[in-house]
Amino acid sequence: MNRGVYVVVGVAAVCFIILAVLRITSIASLTGKWMLYFAIAGTLLVIADLINFIWECYGQKSKRLMYFFFVMLECMLIAAAVFSIFVLPHINPSIPIKTVNTAGDALTLFGLGCAFISMLLKSLRAQKYTTS
Repeated sequence: MNRGVYVVVGVAAVCFIILAVLRITSIASLTGKWMLYFAIAGTLLVIADLINFIWECYGQKSKRLMYFFFVMLECMLIAAAVFSIFVLPHINPSIPIKTVNTAGDALTLFGLGCAFISMLLKSLRAQKYTTS
C-alpha cells in the first residue's frame, strides 16, 4: 500500500473511534439500521483482510487467473463495505426493527469471529517465522 492509503485508512479508523465515543456519551445518535450498515462494512473488511492474508500465505502469484480472482474478490468486498457506509444509510428499506437488530448482531458476531481467526492465523505465521 502506498502512503496515501495508509493516511486514509488511519483517518477512517480514528473517525470510527471518535464516533464510538460520541455514541457512548449519547452525543451521537445512531439507529439500529446505521449499526447494521457499520456491521456489514466491518464484516466485509475483515473478510477481505482474511482473503488477502490467505492468498499471501498459500497462494502462488504464478497462477495469474487465481491471483486475479483473489484480487478482484478483495476489491469487491472493500467496495461493498464502502457502499454500505456511504450509500445504504440513504436508502429507506422497510425492514422491521427486530430483523435489523438480529442481522446487525449476527454480522457483528460473525465479523468478530473472522477477526479472531485472522489474528490467530497471523500469529501462527509470525510464530512459524520466529521459530524457523
